[in-house]
Amino acid sequence: MTKKGKRARQKAKAAALAAAPINQVIILRGPSGSGKSTLARNITDDAQENGLSTATHSTDDYFLDTSGNYLFVPEKLQEYHAKNRAAFQQSLKNGVNVVVIDNTNILKVHYSQYWILARQYGYEVIEKTPETEWLFDPEGCRSHCTKNIDLYVIQRQITQFERF
Repeated sequence: MTKKGKRARQKAKAAALAAAPINQVIILRGPSGSGKSTLARNITDDAQENGLSTATHSTDDYFLDTSGNYLFVPEKLQEYHAKNRAAFQQSLKNGVNVVVIDNTNILKVHYSQYWILARQYGYEVIEKTPETEWLFDPEGCRSHCTKNIDLYVIQRQITQFERF
């Protein structure tokens, strides 16, 4: 299948997810650079085209400076994950139709709190990985990564990725 064909298929699947009639939390999973943010945009664009409200929550957003540059500060990771969860919970309280979690979520423990909150608020939960050719290719992920993530970090993410 061509790259255009795969992208079209992925976009169609995103549209189907976004057009569902019940409130959904879509938990994206994958190493840095694997296509999660692009998939998040496709899902939210399609949901909005279907008249649904959307929100995307990414802990990475808290590491952006005022100019939009990504500046990872390891000491802030726990704090920023807590802020992201709080914002996520507020979206659920507000009844947003489609809520996307755009974090790496390498291990189930990384996203279990989102799952629990979503179910408490009556949301359907869907786990999704991008359908990119480079999903588990460290060099491919690195070349598509919009942030300055070291190759060894991406390799570790791929090695530790918990598959279900």
